[in-house]
Formats: sequence, structure tokens, C-alpha cells
Amino acid sequence: PLGAPARRGSGAAWAGARPSTRPSSGACLTKLAARIRRYSLLDLAKELLQIAWEGLRRQKALNSQGEDETIYLSPLKTLLFQGKCPADVLIEKWEGELQHDIKKLIAYSAYKLP
Repeated sequence: PLGAPARRGSGAAWAGARPSTRPSSGACLTKLAARIRRYSLLDLAKELLQIAWEGLRRQKALNSQGEDETIYLSPLKTLLFQGKCPADVLIEKWEGELQHDIKKLIAYSAYKLP
């Protein structure tokens, strides 16, 4: 594990942080490759995912198929281990099958009840 940086979080994680420890404004361009000191955002995202995964697993809240709530993190885990985030998927869809059509984007992004 990467250790303390991912575990120190609070509601105001970056409040009061020295400018050298904040994600750079270039993070929107470099995405998960952006760095905070020696860690990439991808490293930190994977660490946070692992913390969340372990917490959900420990809760042992099972559905009718005997699966715990880590099933909700599985799609995010898959993306992170491909070096992507949900925004990357949305951009790929926008550039591809959605053909820059806002109505298609809204339909794709809308929450659908199970």
C-alpha cells in the first residue's frame, strides 16, 4: 500500500495544503497520470479503491446471490487497472458512438431504475 497520503483524508483534504502538495491545474490534461509529490492520481485512486473494497468486504452485507457490496466497485476497479477513470469512458463514448450528440449523451448518462 502507498500508506498515509490516501488515509489522511478529511472533508477538506486539500484545505491548507502547501501548493506543492495540491494536484496541479494540469491534472485535467494529464488525468490519472497527474502527480501529488511522488504519487500519481492513479496510485492514489487504486489505494482508495482498496480501502473502500476492504471496508465493504468486512461489512459482509450480502445480497440474495451471496455477493457483498464490492460488486458496486468492480466496474471502477476494472477501469482503474486499465489506467482509466469514468470520465475517460464518457469521452470515448462522446467521440465514438454518441457522435457529439447532446441528446445521446443525456440518454446514455441518465440513471435508469433497475
